[in-house]
Amino acid sequence: MATFKRIVALWLSRTTSFDHFGRCYRCGLSLRFSNTWRRRGLPFHSTPYSRTGACFPLCEYCWRKLGTPEERWPYYLRLMDKWAESGDPEFLFTRELVRQAVLEGK
Repeated sequence: MATFKRIVALWLSRTTSFDHFGRCYRCGLSLRFSNTWRRRGLPFHSTPYSRTGACFPLCEYCWRKLGTPEERWPYYLRLMDKWAESGDPEFLFTRELVRQAVLEGK
């Protein structure tokens, strides 16, 4: 049943505009559907990089499918490129924290 729900969520993610919500950088699943259907088996993988910070560029399904930190790292880079566009002054410091967390498998 979770597979059917994932297919429906992916279809809705691609056919509906939710630009103010994040997306999985691998499959395109909208964070909108992940938040709504978290208890229905469509969570995003949260990667904590500090006591107060976490990021989630991949849904749990894609995070598990990729398997290794090296395979996941390009998707985190895409998210951080998006952060850099926002002009966040702490970006370089945060990038290193995220890199360490990803390589530790968090």
